[in-house]
Amino acid sequence: MNIYWSDFSWEAFATLITGVLAVGAASWVGWNQLQLQKRQTRLIENDLKIQLLERRTTCVNDMREINYAWMRNAKLSAEEMQTFHKLLEQTQLLFPPNVIQKLDGAVSATFWSAQHKQRAFDLHRSGNQAKADERLDQSWAEEDKVMKLLPELLHDLVDHTRVDAWE
Repeated sequence: MNIYWSDFSWEAFATLITGVLAVGAASWVGWNQLQLQKRQTRLIENDLKIQLLERRTTCVNDMREINYAWMRNAKLSAEEMQTFHKLLEQTQLLFPPNVIQKLDGAVSATFWSAQHKQRAFDLHRSGNQAKADERLDQSWAEEDKVMKLLPELLHDLVDHTRVDAWE
């Protein structure tokens, strides 16, 4: 292939250079836009992580309150039971299924412990001591479940909330 320099024109050269510069500038702008989009995505991800951390921290604090209340009295007040049920609802989408299963078991055990205890009291008042003792045994079995699950749950919630475990 021969280049005929005599046919060379400055207009063609200017057109060629303009085209190359336009493509280069467009590539540079596109690359910068991509970098900006990556930074914005990281910021959005970090914002979501912060929101998740805040929600999980609230759950951990609620779990601590429930744990302390149970350890003090081996029962929960109506308000504390309501908080426990609310905690179960809040954690559904924030923590893994195995943690939710434990939490559901603990909520259920606190409920059944109170129910068996109330039934034992009613049976005792009606003079049926054998059935009352049976219900008390059932209540204590449920309490044992709660005593085992609550510290495990608190530990699990804290572990899943730890920021260093993310990434």
